[in-house]
Amino acid sequence: MNRRLLNLFLTLHLLLVLPLSAKELTLVAFGDSTTAFRGTIKEVYSTRLPGLLEKQGIDATVINEGVGGSNTSAVGKHALARIDRVRAHQADWVIVQFGINDCWIDSGNEGSSSRIAIDDYKDNLTKIVQTLRQDGTRVVLMTPNQLRSDVDRWRVDRLEEYVQAVRQVAVEREVPLVDIWTAYGALSVAERDALLLDGVHPNDAGHALVAEKIVACLKPILPARAPAK
Repeated sequence: MNRRLLNLFLTLHLLLVLPLSAKELTLVAFGDSTTAFRGTIKEVYSTRLPGLLEKQGIDATVINEGVGGSNTSAVGKHALARIDRVRAHQADWVIVQFGINDCWIDSGNEGSSSRIAIDDYKDNLTKIVQTLRQDGTRVVLMTPNQLRSDVDRWRVDRLEEYVQAVRQVAVEREVPLVDIWTAYGALSVAERDALLLDGVHPNDAGHALVAEKIVACLKPILPARAPAK
């Protein structure tokens, strides 16, 4: 066997017998005020994720791109208007969670129009997924959380329509889904209310639950580092 073939054989042998080290991943949390940093919250879910992922053997940096009051539209501070800022991070994965501001009815009248019509919301989510994928970034869609029990039932019903739209886009675009709505719904009313800072926003316990559900979704599909010998 000549030297060239021997070197090739040794290289292939090493690739087969030595574990590969996974590189540190970059994740972006892209959303509204249920994602954004908040003075009354010690650790939002994006802050919790690196430690939880590290316990699973996954090294990750998580960048928070949550902006309070934002929806999926392409104007001002909203999602499609700032997606290039998200793209600039060159992330491996982006976790996308919008919907509460999109569905909100500013008039306060049941049956009135939401800020963003549901068909436009679906289109916007689809554009977000497609735009990020063009860069080779993988996307996780996440539903909004449930609202506190003292919020008008018709508001909850309207939001649930948008939750279903997220699920539909996840299926149509074949992206992983973190169904926080269902996670909250599995709890009693008292337990669910205990996860909320107010009628809408998760408190620290709520963010802890969100982080756990994200890790449960990502763990099977993210590369873990090789175990130490």
